[in-house]
Amino acid sequence: MKLKGNLLRRIGLGLILLGGISFNSIGQNLDTINLQLKWKHQFQFAGYYVAFEKGFYEDKGLYVNIIEAEENTDVIADVMEGKADIGIATSDILIARNKGLPLVVIANIFQHSPYVFLSISHDEGDNIHDLSGKSIMLENHAEELLAYLKTEQIDIDNINFIPHSYSPKELIAGVVFAISAYLTDEPFRLLEQNISYNTFNPRSSGIDFYGDLLFTTEPMVSEQTQVVNKFLKATQKGWDYALRNKEEVIRVIYQKYSQRHSLDHLRFEAEKTERLIMPEVIEIGYINPDRWNRIGEIYADLGMLPVDFSTNGFLYTNNEKPNLTKFYLIILGVLILSFVIMLIAIRFYRLNHKLSVESLERQRLMEEVSAASKFKDRLFSIISHDLKGPIGTLNEFMEILTDEDEDLSEAQQKQVLLKFKGSLSNTYEMLQTLLLWALSQKDEQQFNSQENHMLKLIEKNINLVSVKAENKNIGFEILCEEDKAFLFDADMMDIVVRNLISNSVKYSNENSTVTIQLKISTSELSFSITDKGTGIAEKDLSRLFDFEQQMNSMPGTKGEKGSGLGLVLCKEFIDKHKGRIWANSTIGKGSSFNFTIPSEL
Repeated sequence: MKLKGNLLRRIGLGLILLGGISFNSIGQNLDTINLQLKWKHQFQFAGYYVAFEKGFYEDKGLYVNIIEAEENTDVIADVMEGKADIGIATSDILIARNKGLPLVVIANIFQHSPYVFLSISHDEGDNIHDLSGKSIMLENHAEELLAYLKTEQIDIDNINFIPHSYSPKELIAGVVFAISAYLTDEPFRLLEQNISYNTFNPRSSGIDFYGDLLFTTEPMVSEQTQVVNKFLKATQKGWDYALRNKEEVIRVIYQKYSQRHSLDHLRFEAEKTERLIMPEVIEIGYINPDRWNRIGEIYADLGMLPVDFSTNGFLYTNNEKPNLTKFYLIILGVLILSFVIMLIAIRFYRLNHKLSVESLERQRLMEEVSAASKFKDRLFSIISHDLKGPIGTLNEFMEILTDEDEDLSEAQQKQVLLKFKGSLSNTYEMLQTLLLWALSQKDEQQFNSQENHMLKLIEKNINLVSVKAENKNIGFEILCEEDKAFLFDADMMDIVVRNLISNSVKYSNENSTVTIQLKISTSELSFSITDKGTGIAEKDLSRLFDFEQQMNSMPGTKGEKGSGLGLVLCKEFIDKHKGRIWANSTIGKGSSFNFTIPSEL
């Protein structure tokens, strides 16, 4: 796999003259890797372009030849035949592996699949079952969409599947009822033509597959381990840079790789791609064996894999000595965050002291004294009860991580850190809610009403709870005819939406779907979120939003804790918008939380 410098330069010069891939300085004796893309040049592959253009591959002693796909390119076949060393595929590679092909997944770049069905919106009653008996344009390697239809008990033999033209023009013209599509691509083509559409996402039925993933062969992994490791590290660095510098990378793609997509199209693709990669939540390329087993089980349930399928040897394991620098930096970050928590606790103490003084000064007004006393008692109850458990858990994790006698493997360290992170996230969320509520009581929360987009807040907060939802295999379905701008305070409404979405995941049963419905008219914005969970007794519904009557927060379906103030805060913020908030629920079946706000504030 060695390619001499003079030959490399001639190849690089030829590519420049042909208007193809550019290169930095190409050094002597670089290991060459042929990377086969799964489609044409666009932001979907930004991380690889960046790693090449910025010299990340060259720094690792690699020359990576990035090969654009054609409409009939079979990436798996090209890798198996040696035309490419590494390819990009989707989760259906597990089916190919089961057929005996020695394929190995070396990184999951997209933590969620971008595959969806799109149809033209007709009315509010549009749903996935409308696809039954219709003509659908389906692309290759979209088996997860077939699994989606089968899960919804839609007879795929009753559907007229036709080959994909890789354009939504047939959908727009009414030639087909629906098409398979990438969330990062085709929706933009409909939006720029002001066409309302429906998105049917497999995640709403609990089918949450990986999207773009890197794979190679067993011989490549065993014979060129160091090369594979270097390629992965440079690629991760490329993706990290691409997602942090999207506008710069968009212009590089447009100027050097392809003008097939407009700059606005590339920007749309970049935002959607980041949501699928989830770099702020999960390490880029992270492989979760349990999730792959779950994907295999879904395929097996639908007859696409045998029940006794195996992932042995299918998932790549880096056997290099682990670099613990990041681990120690995480520990340092945790210590700093613990210090911040201590400062917040001190602030609560001072707030309580101030309330006590104010209570004494207002003794002649006994109603007010009673309210302040209840406020103080409730506040201390939350701090002593709801924070004691999480902070104790954090302390136990710290003891495990800092105990010199504990000889933890890298995998064990990662598991402890993941649990640490979850507990820390819950504690931070609880403290944030307490602080915001305390500020609202002191009228220090400023009201700033401007035109904003509610759908953007919804998608942002779904992304924030995606890991928690994934752990319970909970999907989301968003019903929204049109995302119109509306007048509201974005910060306050962000907190309201975050609490309601977080609660829906917290109290939902595993393998269920949370449905969010958003309606916007000229006079009113209406929001509704419905879960299939534990439900709430009718006698308790009236107390949910009342501070004085509010009960302690009930644990979620997996024991999740809360402060019990989230819904109280939601009501106060909705009141500031002159709106109303209410809940409907049935024990054992689930709950629906709703609010409306008027356009005239």
